[in-house]
Amino acid sequence: MASTAQTSPSALSAAHPANISSNNKKRLSKPIQRRTTTSLRPPRRTTSAEHQSSTTAPTTTTTPTTDTSYSVLVDTVAGICGGMAGKAVEYPADTIKVKLQAQATTGTSFTGPLDCFKQTLKQGGVRGLYAGLPVPLLGSMAEMGVLFTAMGRIKHLTAQDPEHPTLTETCLAGGGAGIFASFVLTPVELIKCRLQTRTYSGGAMECVRTSMKEEGSLVFCKFWWCGGVVVVWLSLLSVNLTFCIVCCCSVSDKGFVGTLLREVPGTAAWFGMYELSLSTLCKKEEEPKAWHVILAGGTGGMGYWGAFYPADTVKTEMQTIGNGGVKSSFMETFRSIYRTRGLKGLYAGLGPTLCRAIPANAAVFYVYDVVSRQMLGKQ
Repeated sequence: MASTAQTSPSALSAAHPANISSNNKKRLSKPIQRRTTTSLRPPRRTTSAEHQSSTTAPTTTTTPTTDTSYSVLVDTVAGICGGMAGKAVEYPADTIKVKLQAQATTGTSFTGPLDCFKQTLKQGGVRGLYAGLPVPLLGSMAEMGVLFTAMGRIKHLTAQDPEHPTLTETCLAGGGAGIFASFVLTPVELIKCRLQTRTYSGGAMECVRTSMKEEGSLVFCKFWWCGGVVVVWLSLLSVNLTFCIVCCCSVSDKGFVGTLLREVPGTAAWFGMYELSLSTLCKKEEEPKAWHVILAGGTGGMGYWGAFYPADTVKTEMQTIGNGGVKSSFMETFRSIYRTRGLKGLYAGLGPTLCRAIPANAAVFYVYDVVSRQMLGKQ
């Protein structure tokens, strides 16, 4: 008969359910913690020290794995909702900004933002402040979906610790996300700027038809070699195929360089200022409160527009000049504005732009935070 092994009191104590539960509490709480304020905080990766300790500790459960596709879905949906909220808040000020920037090409004259506001209300009422809203609203939803999704994927691939990236890593990933957003934004802003500065009885569709008739069928869509690069990059970043198609087929040469020069430093400053502000307002491991997110979002918006505002002015002039004007490159347009209007011309509309940046971007990040929390089941 086989002898029965004697169990020591210490072994019985270690096997007690209360002790097993206490040993496992730490292990169960770590892997799934995720700060869902922005896509800058991907799920935490297990370090080598934690992995070594987990192999020596008693194992009663399996560690949950991160679902990358679900993370992408959260970033995309929450970003789309944030973009819709931000555009609805900022659009009247954006109309004033575009009108001030396009005075030379539209033949209008304003003494300042307040005069532009009064004349717009007089000519078109409140509806005039929201002229052309549907197209940029859809564009903003697509832009934010691309921005937050690409930001999360780039950060996940490049940062040493995606949950706690350095400020440099955040800014570099933000600039990379801005490249992708430029392909979506250029044709959308071309339509938006023309609807804000001209009158089309048929709305956006008439604007598209008229522009294609006067400037060629490829005025909105030109497949550059950049589109191929975007396909490869987005595929590597696990962004879904829809965004690949949109980015490739939406490349337009009407203001693309200006949009790119605005978006790359702008989104780098946007995410960077947001993260810097958020880390200043709350401790590293503390869940940010709503007012933290709102204030940090407003600060990020000011950083975005302060990064390289003249690029936006040049882009607007190139996009509103139409077929009757002389077509110039980005640098030629830049020099022309500086020569005729000086620095004041390059920074036309900056005042209302900064005023709108605070509430608009606060809305973007706040709505993103709320939606992502709901999707992740966090209150």
